[in-house]
Amino acid sequence: MLAPDRLALCLLLAPPACMAVNVAVFVVISHTLCRNHLLALIVSFAVGLAALAGLAAPLWQASPLPGLETESGLALAALSYGALGYGYFTLVNLTATSLRIRALRHILNAPGQSVTPESLRAAYGAGDLLDVRLERLVQWGQITRREGRVFVTGQPGFLLLARAVGFLRRYLLPGQGP
Repeated sequence: MLAPDRLALCLLLAPPACMAVNVAVFVVISHTLCRNHLLALIVSFAVGLAALAGLAAPLWQASPLPGLETESGLALAALSYGALGYGYFTLVNLTATSLRIRALRHILNAPGQSVTPESLRAAYGAGDLLDVRLERLVQWGQITRREGRVFVTGQPGFLLLARAVGFLRRYLLPGQGP
């Protein structure tokens, strides 16, 4: 039997510990087995959730508290892990989205609103990553490629998001670039 204060401490530390497992598994998977970040995020989240279940089962059995209190603590730990996992998912995807937004802003600020893909690669040094992002923008109808140049199509989507980021950056971080 665990003392109630030890049980509370274990339930408090379980979600961040399992989130650390999630991050470690994501790093290993995304750098060795799979370049698909979405799949790596899903698998790593599931592994962290399994770790949480592995920690929770003995805690539930060793709990001196009445059933509902222990089950509420376990539910709170699971919800906390879910919230941490969602935050991590958002953070990882934000890095991919930010490159698309930066590329769109670069095109918008160019004379005639067109640039060559080579100039974008030179400006961001992202090589293959930028090519994938540009292709996604073409597929989503945000930009078009004509005669070796890239043009904004005028559809709202990411264009509005790019302008909103530019506005916020200009007023919240003055002097930090375009």
